[in-house]
This record gives sequence, structure tokens and C-alpha cells, in this order.
Amino acid sequence: KHLTSALSTGWPFDENSVIHLLNIYQPFQHFLFHYPHRPKAGAVPPPTMASCSMDPGPEKLANLQGQVNDVKGIMSQNIEKVLERGEKLDDLIIKTDDLQASADTFQKTSTKIARKMWWKNTKMIIIIVVIVVIIIILIILIATDVIPT
Repeated sequence: KHLTSALSTGWPFDENSVIHLLNIYQPFQHFLFHYPHRPKAGAVPPPTMASCSMDPGPEKLANLQGQVNDVKGIMSQNIEKVLERGEKLDDLIIKTDDLQASADTFQKTSTKIARKMWWKNTKMIIIIVVIVVIIIILIILIATDVIPT
């Protein structure tokens, strides 16, 4: 059934080729013959190699050469752009590394300064507390006449 439907749709295969394909691709047979984009019955089969001309003519050759040259020019520009992009990325990586080093230095320096300021504030608080305690002790001693005035 599938063999006759394949041959009747205009596929450019002979009967032996189809039988060979069916033997090789037995598990995929359903997919091959029920795929929605296969050629319709009565469709014109694609041209075979024998029907194609081997001599394209000078106009086609010149046209193709022009297209090839255009593609080469575009590819050259693309390669130049990629190289420029690579150089810019390298510069960006260097700047990022420098910025990271600066950030690390800033972090260490700010931590040291924060600790130094904390100790300075703690020392100041201790000095003030000691002075206040001394003043309170003097006031108490003067009030109790331990220290005569």
C-alpha cells in the first residue's frame, strides 16, 4: 500500500529504491508516508540531475561571482568587527580587574579605619566615665567632710 502511494505521488524514486528505503527505515514507515508536507498526487516531481544544464552561462557566472564578492566583503567586515569587539572586551576585563583590586583595597582600608575609630571612641568614653567617677567621688568626699574645705 505504501509503496504504491509513494510511487504515485511523483517522488523521484524507482520501485527498488523505495523498497530499499522501506527495509532500512521500517520503524519510521508511518512517519515517512503520512507526513503532511509530502508531495501531493499529481504534483510535478523535482528536476533530476540529467535535466539540469551543466553550462550556466556567462551572465549567471558573473552574477554568482558578484554575490560571492559581496559575501566576502560582508564577512571581512564581520571579522573586523569581531576582532574589535575582542579588543574592547580585553580592555574591559583589564579595567574590571583594576576596579576589583581598588575595591578590595578600599574594603581593607575602610575596615581598618572603622576599627581605629571604634577604639578612639571607646577610649574617649572610658576617659569621660573615669573623669565623671572622679568628680562624683570628690563631691561625695567634700559633702561628707572627709576632705575639709
